[in-house]
Amino acid sequence: VRAFNLDDTEGNLVAVVADADGLAQNHKQRIAAAIGLPETAFVSGRAGNDLRLECFGPDRPLATCGRAAIAAFSLLPGLGRIDDGWHSVETAQGRRDIRSGQGEAWLALPTAKYAHVLAESRTQRQIPLALGI
Repeated sequence: VRAFNLDDTEGNLVAVVADADGLAQNHKQRIAAAIGLPETAFVSGRAGNDLRLECFGPDRPLATCGRAAIAAFSLLPGLGRIDDGWHSVETAQGRRDIRSGQGEAWLALPTAKYAHVLAESRTQRQIPLALGI
C-alpha cells in the first residue's frame, strides 16, 4: 500500500498483512524481513474493539507505526475486513482511534504533553552547545 499519496504513484510503501490471526511473533518478523520494506503492518482480530495492529521493520518490531496504520486502514474496508468509519485498534503504544473510508484513513493521535525544563538544568545547557549557539 502507498501511504501518504494522492495518485498511487508516490507515497510511502507499506506492506499490509490483513489477516494476521495465528501468526507468531517470529513469523511476523520473518515475513517483514523477507518483504524488506521499512514497515510491515499485521492486522489481527475482528472489527470492533478486538482489532490489533502490530508493526515490524526488516530487523525488529516497531513501537510506533502511524504510517502503517494509515496504510492498513485505508486498505481494510476495500477488502471487506472493516466498515468505513471510526475504529479503535490496539497498538504497541496503546489504543488508537482510526477513521477509514473511501480509500483513506485518518489516525487520531493523543494530545502532546509538555514538561517545564528548569533554566539551570544540564539538558537545557547542552541544547545550545549541541546546536552550536
